[in-house]
Amino acid sequence: ASVRAWKPVNLSKTGLTNEPSAEQLPFKIGGLELPMVTHNAPYAEALDALASAVSAHFEGGVGYYPIVSCGETCDALGYGQDLLERLSKPGLYFSHRSGETFKSYDNYGSDELFQGIADARAEGRVPVILAVGGGVNGNSIGLVAAITGSDFIEVPTTPMHYNDATDRKS
Repeated sequence: ASVRAWKPVNLSKTGLTNEPSAEQLPFKIGGLELPMVTHNAPYAEALDALASAVSAHFEGGVGYYPIVSCGETCDALGYGQDLLERLSKPGLYFSHRSGETFKSYDNYGSDELFQGIADARAEGRVPVILAVGGGVNGNSIGLVAAITGSDFIEVPTTPMHYNDATDRKS
């Protein structure tokens, strides 16, 4: 299948560039400049800002279907469920085992996940996978997003993940 053109999130359209708690960071990987924002605000405010930004990016189109993916640690802390609730849209919550040893098809290749992506497409909605938490989740679920042509948003939850899963260039 042909690869569709990459369309980065327009941060000014999302309103994030106007928020005093949000700061756009220089980020480049593989020759692409990617929109990256750090949000220094209380947890609830940061979640609301992310949910607003995602909604603003996809408004006016066919709509989107959020798939929030997180490993067992973020699942236990409630981060993924909190985000899905803030998005205020029907979606899929996908949790899985964490750690390098679980980077395998049987951990990420669930029928439920692929069915959710297929159903979204059948309904004319864009599947948007939001990887909440650790680098293994971002790496593995990011591959699933690429293979299925789904949009992908990575949501690091710790400074270690922020640096582990990215290659910042100033």
